[in-house]
Amino acid sequence: MIETKIDVDVEDVKRRLGELGSKAPSVISRAINRTLTNIKKNVAQQTGGNRGVYNIRSETVKNTLDTKKATIKSLKGSVTSSGSPMLLSSFDAKLKPGPMEPVSYQRGRPSPLFYKAAVKKMGGRKAVGGEPKAFVAHSEKAKGMIFMQRLSRKGYPLQPLYGPSVPQMIENRDVLDFIENEARSTLQKRIDAEIRNILRKEGTT
Repeated sequence: MIETKIDVDVEDVKRRLGELGSKAPSVISRAINRTLTNIKKNVAQQTGGNRGVYNIRSETVKNTLDTKKATIKSLKGSVTSSGSPMLLSSFDAKLKPGPMEPVSYQRGRPSPLFYKAAVKKMGGRKAVGGEPKAFVAHSEKAKGMIFMQRLSRKGYPLQPLYGPSVPQMIENRDVLDFIENEARSTLQKRIDAEIRNILRKEGTT
């Protein structure tokens, strides 16, 4: 698992507050919690949805996120994602050939090689290969069709084909770099704003 830490210079915040240095924990905890909200939004938007790298809904990403907020006694906050690998058929799967796409036949039936999925948006759908070849099965639990593969030519056992989990998608370097850069920028802006607000309220500016 990739872990990113963004440190806050507590002593610098105290110095900037001057005689109000004792309010530094409040400033920092509020700034961290506002930043966590920003992180959650960016994680969802950069991983899935219209802007995301992957072909999943941003709401699907949001549902895996858990936030631990900072307090004045614990100046730490985190956003974590947990979840299992997602079925490959969840990723922009194409279960039927297009009118211009050639389909090979075996024993009078279409070859499973025309089944396609696109985990990432860039690069388009790719044929689901493998040996033995994958096939489509209906699943009420999965609320649709899923890609299956036999583990041997004997027919059984069978296993579903999976793509990455949401935590693995978030660890994509492009996604993570964006989130980290935005988080650092937001945290600094929020600290600056909180300091200005306190100094203005106390009439020290």
